[in-house]
Amino acid sequence: MDAEQELTDRVVASFADTPDPRLREVMRSLTRHLHAFVRDVRLTEDEWRAAIAFRTAATSVIARGAGSASTSCWLRPPTLRFDDREA
Repeated sequence: MDAEQELTDRVVASFADTPDPRLREVMRSLTRHLHAFVRDVRLTEDEWRAAIAFRTAATSVIARGAGSASTSCWLRPPTLRFDDREA
């Protein structure tokens, strides 16, 4: 097993004690997918920082009510894909 996969496995395992089973499932899946994305595109640390800075700035604009639908739609959850089951 390579170091990248070992890191992913450790992060996924860190959610083992999450009391809410659904939250544990979501966070484990999010971790696997995010780590796979980073490996797939060979994301650099500078690119990661730039993405976080962009997300932070965009969220700030939305929080102030200054964002338009076209600039903020990617920040919203994908409502068409939500499962309607009760939490």
